[in-house]
Amino acid sequence: MTYNVFSGTLNPTHFTVDSSVTAEYRTTEAPPITYPLNLGGGGGKVGTVNITWDPMPVSEWFAGGDKVGYIVYWKKADMHEDQWDHVRACC
Repeated sequence: MTYNVFSGTLNPTHFTVDSSVTAEYRTTEAPPITYPLNLGGGGGKVGTVNITWDPMPVSEWFAGGDKVGYIVYWKKADMHEDQWDHVRACC
């Protein structure tokens, strides 16, 4: 995220800009600290599965930039724990 900063003074009748706008300050993006809700699946054709979830509200992106993406992992129930597959999905 990129920010410009300036200061001002506010009273009940006026707002006065007290400084010039600063140079740009950049902070690093951060991953969300929550996860999508209502994860579900099923109903696919033979050999496929439909995976669904509620998109995360923008207010929960936590400095994640202008969009959020998902990495969805799955495996067949009888497969080993190291046999997960995944796909990236973006909104």
